[in-house]
Amino acid sequence: MLLLILAQSDDTSAFILGNYLNNRGIQTTVLSDVDLVSARTWQFEATNDEMQFMITLQNGESFSQESYDLIYCRLNRFTISHFPKVDDQSYASGEFQAMVSGWLEFQAAKLINPVHPLLLGKPAANPLLIYHHFRQAGIPVIETVYTTSPGKINNPPLSLQMHHLNLLPRKPSIIEQNVKPEISCALITGEKVSGVMAEHYPEQLLKLRDITGLDLFKVFFQKTEENEWGALYYTPIFNFTGIDELGQFADYLNFKQKQISHDHNSWH
Repeated sequence: MLLLILAQSDDTSAFILGNYLNNRGIQTTVLSDVDLVSARTWQFEATNDEMQFMITLQNGESFSQESYDLIYCRLNRFTISHFPKVDDQSYASGEFQAMVSGWLEFQAAKLINPVHPLLLGKPAANPLLIYHHFRQAGIPVIETVYTTSPGKINNPPLSLQMHHLNLLPRKPSIIEQNVKPEISCALITGEKVSGVMAEHYPEQLLKLRDITGLDLFKVFFQKTEENEWGALYYTPIFNFTGIDELGQFADYLNFKQKQISHDHNSWH
């Protein structure tokens, strides 16, 4: 098993995971956003059927599609600071992110989770969509109401004053259910669900996996003032808290490798 972890340079949990897996005998390499941005060369050769590539890092180490069996992407941004102007830096960062996104899309069969084109390893932060997914899966949520209320325009434009228009703009408001500070979670790794909340919603959490298309992610819950649990959000980029979660990830890799081998043999 050869695992490639892509992470931000300040993603401590990714490096802890990499060290743990190497100590378990699972060959793991962690590449940071800095490693990728500062690489000596990126070489691509694309055809209609496949893409061959070679990445050579500053230390001379090279990576190609044969260098790993699985990719766990925890990246969410790149910062290119080679240019003096901020606009140029932003443009270059976007271009580099698009290139990495395309590279990972060609490696889709080896990805633990699918990548998001804009945020790579992290899904779009859309709370309404997240709540919709929870509802689809049958998981209770922290009740939240998105509404508007009448507001007031200060110093209205002259054109409005001239026509004596009395506009009442609608101000967005978010009303959330009262909650306690108590937080809990569930960890989904392939077909296994663990954590305190896994005991409450095992089937629903697996259904959420199917809805989201994520194979590895964590769901966070919070307790309401009525002492009932409600889901807050889910994310594929999370901190591993304790040896049990690290061990579950290692077990998941064995499951994933067997799954890939089965799919490959079935295809042939």
